[in-house]
Amino acid sequence: MRIEKNPYEVLDVRPDASQKQIRTRYRRLVQKYHPDLHPGDTAAALLMVQINSAYDIIGKPETRRQYDEKLSASVSTAEAKEAQAEAPEPAAEQTNYEEAAAAETAAAEAWAAREAQARQEQSFVSATWAEVTDLQPQEYANGWVRAGHLAWLMVRVILAIFVALLRFLTKSGDEGDDFLKF
Repeated sequence: MRIEKNPYEVLDVRPDASQKQIRTRYRRLVQKYHPDLHPGDTAAALLMVQINSAYDIIGKPETRRQYDEKLSASVSTAEAKEAQAEAPEPAAEQTNYEEAAAAETAAAEAWAAREAQARQEQSFVSATWAEVTDLQPQEYANGWVRAGHLAWLMVRVILAIFVALLRFLTKSGDEGDDFLKF
């Protein structure tokens, strides 16, 4: 279940904020609430889902413009309905939201409990493999980058030795120059 909130409130930016400010705020929130930084924290995972969906809406100028148009249209119709109605009922909407948030939190906690139970029921080998597959691709990339740098260094050393050997073998003995002068 996904609860729609105002994306500006989720990202904690003003509606007149620039795209750069929105992107900066989004990146800060991702750094703060990313699930990899908070393993097992369902609240952080749910917040991250809301942050991502809010950025999907207002992160791109075109989708933001469309959202703002829909928001202004809904605000104007809401103002018209409010003017016609004598007493608005915000408490009922708030109660529905609170019930939905509680249901979503309960579902996320149940999912986390089932996931923890499944991990406990796994054998030693499959549990170890599950932890190995959780490694970030960036960790692999860093290892390959290091290996590439080492391989390039080895190629350069071998080429330098080969060039020095060729110069040594092609120099005639009559010349008084040192063979290592380049």
